[in-house]
Formats: sequence, C-alpha cells, structure tokens
Amino acid sequence: MTARLYKAFLAAGVDNIQGYDCVLVSLDGSRRLEGFKAVNIVGLVSMASPDTKFLAEFPSGSIDAHIIEMNPDESEARGLDLFRLAEMVGVVVVSERLKKHLESYKFPYLVFRPIASLVT
Repeated sequence: MTARLYKAFLAAGVDNIQGYDCVLVSLDGSRRLEGFKAVNIVGLVSMASPDTKFLAEFPSGSIDAHIIEMNPDESEARGLDLFRLAEMVGVVVVSERLKKHLESYKFPYLVFRPIASLVT
C-alpha cells in the first residue's frame, strides 16, 4: 500500500498493522516506485454465525472458504478497527469509524463493500 494510506491507518490509532518500506520494481528493472509499504495486518476474526452456509468444495469454513450465506456476528470483532476475516483471509474488514476516517483522506482507489456483498 502507499505510505500515505499506511500513515492514515496509524493516524486513526490502528495498532495491529505492521509496515515495512518497500520499492516496487518493474520486471526488467527499468522502473522503480518508492513510497510504498509492504503490510501485514495482524489478527484473524471469525464472524461466521452458526447459520453461515459454505460452498461444499470448501468444507473447513476457514482461510479460503466461499460463503454462500452469512449473517456476520459483528460482536466477534471485539472493538477491533481492522482485521482479516478468518473465513476468507483475503478479506480485510474495517470498522465504520475507520472507514469514515479513511474516506476523509479521499484516496482515489480505496473501495469499501459490506461483508454481505462478499457471498458467492
């Protein structure tokens, strides 16, 4: 992510994110882009309620699950502003407070979608 976005997370008080300076380099080495962070979001939270339905091909219901139907149990977030969804680790969840904070920066390509929109 950009260093600016990383700083916005920190300015919001997010403390479960690790950032490391990195440089993006084209395959042929002709282009170098600085000002980026390699980021690790620390923490997985399972928000699947007991009635969550997963695709049969992914029966574990974790890491790489494909959710058919889910009513997220938002109390499981325990006040965290930022975490990865344990059922689908590629999904980054932010609180409404953090969403509003980030929107105030007007990042051009940052998109927020409700968890319910992630179901297959």
